[in-house]
Amino acid sequence: MKIVNCSLEIELTNNILKITNLNSKENILLDWPACVLSVNNQIIIPSEPCEDAKIEAQSISQKFCAVDMDFEVIITLSDSCWFNKKVKVTKNKSLRTIDYIDVDIQKVDDHLKRCGYIASIKNKSNEAKAEEEGCGFIPGCGYPLIGEKYFVGLEHPAAFNISENGKDYYLRHYPQWNGNELESISAVFAWSDDPTESFREYLDSVRLPACEKPLISFCTFWSDPYVGDYEYAVHYDNYLSFFSAFAKLGLKPSVFTLDAGWNNRQSIFSAKADMKGDPGLKELQRYMKSNDVDLSLWTSHNGPMGIAPEYLESLGMEVGKGHGST
Repeated sequence: MKIVNCSLEIELTNNILKITNLNSKENILLDWPACVLSVNNQIIIPSEPCEDAKIEAQSISQKFCAVDMDFEVIITLSDSCWFNKKVKVTKNKSLRTIDYIDVDIQKVDDHLKRCGYIASIKNKSNEAKAEEEGCGFIPGCGYPLIGEKYFVGLEHPAAFNISENGKDYYLRHYPQWNGNELESISAVFAWSDDPTESFREYLDSVRLPACEKPLISFCTFWSDPYVGDYEYAVHYDNYLSFFSAFAKLGLKPSVFTLDAGWNNRQSIFSAKADMKGDPGLKELQRYMKSNDVDLSLWTSHNGPMGIAPEYLESLGMEVGKGHGST
């Protein structure tokens, strides 16, 4: 059972994916289905096929049965030197939010390294900073792993592509249930003589069409007085006068963004009473729209500036204790 394009041949046999580079005639063996899900600290590894694998166009797929859920693993070959892997998970009974899913777990000896912005200081906990500042550490999510022959990664800016030794890797994200189906994002795996350049070509292939004109966004940023305990002195009239001053000057950004502070932290992103609540937001939106400007809102689910952790805990939700939560 195989699929082929001008660069790669992919063959599935006995739970092994054999990938052949048609230019170099080399091949590698990848595990199948090679995915793991954790729920309530229980590791679930789909290994028992529900159905035989099948081919449709340039895709190979197979369904697997596991505890209280079914997995469908799909490989789709592109027209170039990469293919995508997608894992669809369906639950058969009520289950709690999962801990994580590793869409792909493999061993490839290729000196894989995460490529992108990497914080040079990993622990800034002792550094003096203002209360409203972040922790100053970016964990490097969303960046691909690129080696001498391959690049791999998940197609999401908040996913984690991890290789501790340049050989073993796992591609992890933290989705939610959407009804009985788990939110799903695809992994991508490429093999070429120049994986960095191939990654650029891959990005070009998935980019949205260029805008006909630039999108100009103005954010209020930290223009609102900080009053402590992750709160800002934000008022409807202040925002209205702020935008009115823009309009009088003839300044019309594409988007006017209200930064942190507009929302009631003891809610799931409802507007503060001083903002006249959600109706006040709608009034601001209508006023801005009458001037051909859209309204956008800062949000964050990772840390106390967005939603108060104690409020989430009062709803029975678990709250993390890492950098983004303190």
